[in-house]
Amino acid sequence: MQLFPVFVAAALGGCATEQQKQQERLAECQKQGNDLTAERISAVEGNKGLDPIRDKINLVDSQRPTPAQLALTSVPSELEKRALGEWQGTIQALKPKASAHLQQCAPWDIPISEMSRAAAFTNLVDLHTGKINYGQFNRQRQDLATRYVQTTRERAQELQRQPSQGAQPQAASTAIAGLQNYLIGSQLINLQGQPARIAPFTCTTLGKITDCY
Repeated sequence: MQLFPVFVAAALGGCATEQQKQQERLAECQKQGNDLTAERISAVEGNKGLDPIRDKINLVDSQRPTPAQLALTSVPSELEKRALGEWQGTIQALKPKASAHLQQCAPWDIPISEMSRAAAFTNLVDLHTGKINYGQFNRQRQDLATRYVQTTRERAQELQRQPSQGAQPQAASTAIAGLQNYLIGSQLINLQGQPARIAPFTCTTLGKITDCY
């Protein structure tokens, strides 16, 4: 799913000079986000291992599946399962850059991004294992992307109203709590904010840490 943050200019306040600095920072962060998106699109479009699933999933924009993709009732073949694992690996390879971008530009977005990523991974595992079909996967993926965008906007509005809230615990955010409750209730994440399924394909291992999403 598309997980680079939606920056809300209204959340950046202060005096004129400070506003100018914030606007410059915002522009730089938006440029970095656009560069990361372009890199992700290039990586996906250039990977021939994803060809078996290109007509079944919008691999670069989770919010814009085609009507035909939303109506699919088939489940992945063995060839398509391998392509799904390859797709996850391609996106996963870009995670360090995306995480660094969030840490620098929108640290308040990190818990939203991580929960959304975990839920998206659960959705992918359900497709890979045949628990859901392509149409169900695409509809759920679209819904998750929409909820992510909505939650980041609501969180930015919270911070605008109460700037000091940025230093408070995650639980202080009504926006984050709402998303968390929905994802747990939908069995897409567990109480620890991790995916609610075990990966049926190869994950990335860094030292003693295994990372799948």
